[in-house]
Amino acid sequence: TVTQAHNPNTKPRRSRDRAMLRAILLVYFVTHIPISIFLDSQVILPREWFPQFARDLFDFYTSNFPDFLFANCRTRYPYVMWIGFCEIFLQLPFFFVAIYALYYRKNWIRIPAIVYCSHVPTTVIPAVADFLQNPEAQQYPLKDRLQLVGLYGIYFVIPLVWLTQLVTRDIIFPPTSTSSTKSSPIQGEGKKKRKTT
Repeated sequence: TVTQAHNPNTKPRRSRDRAMLRAILLVYFVTHIPISIFLDSQVILPREWFPQFARDLFDFYTSNFPDFLFANCRTRYPYVMWIGFCEIFLQLPFFFVAIYALYYRKNWIRIPAIVYCSHVPTTVIPAVADFLQNPEAQQYPLKDRLQLVGLYGIYFVIPLVWLTQLVTRDIIFPPTSTSSTKSSPIQGEGKKKRKTT
């Protein structure tokens, strides 16, 4: 039998990949909070509840992007409103929890994150299908529709990438080298005390 030599570069590379994904997720959740509060929540809540800049942002988005689902959800696409309810009342509280857990490297986020990452792609798929196949979408250039698919795709790809990490690892934040070196003297003292007793 031939044993493969251990590649010393594998562990640092995996560590860098995990750090990069953690940074991407932090940016993802931090930016998602104002989008959910000031833009997406106008789908389900009365617009007069929002400050003027938020209403202007909503009007700018619907007039510059061919997102007919977003603009007409109250009249022709009520399923978008149900997605909005899930985002505001279920996902939005999770964003704050996820930011805390990612920043402080808390492994208890694994199961809640699996639930979130399994749910979010299912809300993106019907919207993307409408952008590509709905007869109403045919009045818009394909380029504009593909831009919308790419915009929505962010909220499909990032949760899906995180999900692959979550389901393949029981511990998503392994102990760092600094924490292990700090704990080793204590462990050594404990061993000495047990020997002397």
